[in-house]
Amino acid sequence: MGRAVQVGLGAATLAILWLVPAFGSAYAVQLATEAAILALYATSFNLLLGYGGMLSLGHAAFYGVGGYAVALLVKKAGLASFLGTTALAALAAALAGLVIGFFVVRLSQVYFTMLTLAFGQMLYALAARWYSLTNGDTGIVGLPAASIGPLSFASPGAFYRLTLVVLAAGLYVLWRVVNSPFGLALRAIRENPKRTAFLGVEIRRHQLAAFVIAAAIAGVAGAMRTWYQHSVFPTVVHWGQSADAVAVAILGGHGSFLGPAVGALVYLGLQTYIRRIWEYWSLTLGLILIVLVFFPGGVTGGLAALAERLAGRGASHDRPVRA
Repeated sequence: MGRAVQVGLGAATLAILWLVPAFGSAYAVQLATEAAILALYATSFNLLLGYGGMLSLGHAAFYGVGGYAVALLVKKAGLASFLGTTALAALAAALAGLVIGFFVVRLSQVYFTMLTLAFGQMLYALAARWYSLTNGDTGIVGLPAASIGPLSFASPGAFYRLTLVVLAAGLYVLWRVVNSPFGLALRAIRENPKRTAFLGVEIRRHQLAAFVIAAAIAGVAGAMRTWYQHSVFPTVVHWGQSADAVAVAILGGHGSFLGPAVGALVYLGLQTYIRRIWEYWSLTLGLILIVLVFFPGGVTGGLAALAERLAGRGASHDRPVRA
């Protein structure tokens, strides 16, 4: 698929999503907003897993740092600017990613995963127990609606469209990263780190840079969640949020760039539907993930395989019959 076609499909998809408040119900707008935030968060995680081969169970730490940064800037520092607080939230998450990444990229495989989990749970403990700063389990509540100058995003439809713009900007940044020489080096490290090192690529430096970029984008997603809910709680930092990112990436297909975004939509859609008819959503998700282990391409991989098969059948039907 050519780049022009991809850009055209992306623009058409955004145009359709932009119209959700005009034609969808209030619940549809709510679900679409949550899906957009989750898509940005899961796509940032996929920079580590899908392109770097690094399975982190502490990615929620940066999601939470971004969320708490916005809440603290508004409540403690008195800042109300959406752009200013969101940018500072991304910076705070990037700094956290730099500190944590400095240690974790020195390990590999299960040791890397366990250390990210340990750092994530340390930040969760800080959020849950540091009452003077975070209010502990009661969280920080009562944030005002997001605004940019005279523009207010108090209505659900306006905030959804703001979230859509932030999602598009985040995906564009990540797209440029994964398609740059840096992204190609990151994939080479994932496939064969020893051979890539022989070629002169600084393994740890590339992994650390990916860690910081993924943390910054996750921080933006966490900031959007706080603006959306007008509050933040320690659960946003819990490792269960990291597990959600893993599940969404696998569900959508961590081998493709838009797989996690598709996975976010499918994940929330399935969760909403199944909970209406059956209370055991976690059991259902577990069964789905077990099945996807045997089909690692996820939803996007399955759709791509189906399209190729249909195209193959079409080509065989078009083949001229010998006389």
